[in-house]
Amino acid sequence: MGDLSESVNGEIPEGTIEAESDSVVPAKKPRMTALENLRCCLFCNQECGGIKKCIDHMRKQHSFTILDIDCLTDLKGLLTYLAARIHEGYLCLHCSKQHRDATRCQQHMLDKSHCMINMEDEDEYLDYYDFSKTYKNHPLLI
Repeated sequence: MGDLSESVNGEIPEGTIEAESDSVVPAKKPRMTALENLRCCLFCNQECGGIKKCIDHMRKQHSFTILDIDCLTDLKGLLTYLAARIHEGYLCLHCSKQHRDATRCQQHMLDKSHCMINMEDEDEYLDYYDFSKTYKNHPLLI
């Protein structure tokens, strides 16, 4: 019989490595993320037909909600910031745990049900909200 790297019935024996061929195999195009396109899900990178459809997808599939949406003044800015936290900082949105890459960060958020904004760090999100209108008619301020 021949060399161990030879295959039986065209199959590669277990534990061996297939030699690279000279043929050119086109590289897979990397999947777009929310960092490049706000129509992409923050958690699974699925591209939706629009930003609203993407937010609906994130709510239905990943239980993601934007808190205090009535006070939100910059939706695109908030989504861009969240995408940067995940895809540049590799930070979980909920617990701020840092990971080695964005894929691991996304998987952590899915596995731990951390697909949510931690509003205990509300100072971090003040640029995207205006809470003053909630205080205008507050009985203690009149």
